[in-house]
Amino acid sequence: MAFLIQGRSVLEEASRRFGAEGIFKMQFFSGWNVFVLSPKYVADLRGSRDKDLSLYHAQMTYILALDQTVGAVDSDEDDLHNKILQRMLASNYSENGVDLHDESVQALAEIFPMEDDEWHSVTCYDNILYLISRVTNRFYVGEPLCRDPKYIALVMDFVQGVPKAGMLINLFPYFLRPFIGPYLSPLPRYEHQATALFGDILRHRIAMFEEYGKEWEAKPRDMITWFLEESEPHQRDPTKIAIRLLRVNFAGLMSTSFFLPQILFKLALSPEYIGPVRDQIDSTIRKYGWTKEGISKMYKLDSFIREVSRLKGFSALVLHRKVMNPSGFSFHDGLTVPYGTHISVASSIANEELDEMNIKHQLTSPAMNNLFYGVGKHACPGRFL
Repeated sequence: MAFLIQGRSVLEEASRRFGAEGIFKMQFFSGWNVFVLSPKYVADLRGSRDKDLSLYHAQMTYILALDQTVGAVDSDEDDLHNKILQRMLASNYSENGVDLHDESVQALAEIFPMEDDEWHSVTCYDNILYLISRVTNRFYVGEPLCRDPKYIALVMDFVQGVPKAGMLINLFPYFLRPFIGPYLSPLPRYEHQATALFGDILRHRIAMFEEYGKEWEAKPRDMITWFLEESEPHQRDPTKIAIRLLRVNFAGLMSTSFFLPQILFKLALSPEYIGPVRDQIDSTIRKYGWTKEGISKMYKLDSFIREVSRLKGFSALVLHRKVMNPSGFSFHDGLTVPYGTHISVASSIANEELDEMNIKHQLTSPAMNNLFYGVGKHACPGRFL
């Protein structure tokens, strides 16, 4: 409980006491937790095999009790959404960039009315979550669903409800979770709401895909299409697709909804950066438009965001893994962590200064000196948003 409430303070105290060793452990209800405090161990985690250290099992059973809150994923569906994100988010921005810009303008006009020159008070987190829900779902599900107030409310409720339920379930000992979890899990409610809200749309899309296949000329450019094209026949079920869409929203929006306000707050505290960043954005858009190439050349904006991620981050802990090898997991110096142990890294250990600005230091490029999106093959695929 103390770590849940004062996690950063606990890590700071541990760094003072165990910084020389670079690692320490604590006993939680869920079992032993090992916390890495030194960069020397991060490379071991980055290069580990899934059969030795598992991100999936760490997420499902520990971080937010995702096996209870969003549902365990069948083995044949395990990586479907990650493959779609990794392939599509990086390659389709050029044809979707204008749509995303259009949605951003319309949503911002609702949040920040510009009818006069007076100051307006807005609730930052709630409005940022609304904004990114609108914009990302223009990409995920397209119009008109992305502007349906009921749909956006469901997405926002899911993004906020899953962590709350997960933290509540995690308060109970692990052996009680199979019994407690079903009573505390919001998943059945979300399944019912999602299917009732846009199940008919999904059934129509499935029927059109089954009739025309990948050659359907009028198919929308959205994630529903990608799910249908990449999935097996038994996976094309309205309820499964609906929950999968909510899962993708959760993965993409939860961290962003916390991080984007930090960027705005830092910008407000450092107004000297506003002019240079805005000037480069304006000149880049005039030359390239709202394209993938244009976004990639906004170096000052990217650098500012990356620096905020380095200083503030999203969480005190990153690189969550669970030891799956019955023989344990050994670091390069011979230190061995036993089977079933949860390992995570204190995000503060990667706070190093950058001495130059180039492509390898862009925010979307995973690096050992900034663990915001993780490292290695499990670096967050949603970073391309």
